[in-house]
Amino acid sequence: AVRAYVSSLPWPFPMQPANNDVKILHGQATAFRHLDGTAVEAGQVWVLWAVANTSDAAVEVPVRRECVEVISVDGKTKTLNATGGRVRLDLKGDAKMAAPVIVVDRIVRP
Repeated sequence: AVRAYVSSLPWPFPMQPANNDVKILHGQATAFRHLDGTAVEAGQVWVLWAVANTSDAAVEVPVRRECVEVISVDGKTKTLNATGGRVRLDLKGDAKMAAPVIVVDRIVRP
């Protein structure tokens, strides 16, 4: 998990609260976003999790690319396709601390 986080965000500043930028479909979630720059095409990385002791959550995250990489706490990655500039995530809840999910929304360089 730490390796995936550091790889995605070697310098995670600024990391801004972003609960108002995601659409909560059900449950409760916490969201933070790191912007790579101020340009419209700049990359962004989201860190999200279900609020502890509130059950699972589902959210829609606004993205700039057609495909984004989602990294779970165990380091596994998957690619999600955006629909209408959003990706849907199902966040697993936990009584004490839900595992975060990282969404990497950057241009992939060859």
